[in-house]
Amino acid sequence: MIIEVSGSGAVSIADARDLKRLSVQAPRMAVDALAAALGPLGAPDGDGEHVFLDPAQLRTRSGIADPEWEKQFAGMIEYASGHGWTDDLGRVRAHVEYDG
Repeated sequence: MIIEVSGSGAVSIADARDLKRLSVQAPRMAVDALAAALGPLGAPDGDGEHVFLDPAQLRTRSGIADPEWEKQFAGMIEYASGHGWTDDLGRVRAHVEYDG
């Protein structure tokens, strides 16, 4: 699952069925601009190299209503939690890959 942030700040999800990876792709931007673009989906962790994403927002924005996908998605979040990749709010940590 890849969260794509455009230069204009629009956010979309690509490869929503690929639950073996989770990252954010964005043009190089200030941390506050990334935070504004993500809105309720998530927030930078401070350094701008990682963000914490809200699983409920990811689930909704994926546009997938499939019980098997839901099971796999829950497994992805559980895996992340087991490795310390979640915060106190239950958000999951993802790496930000900047273009250019």
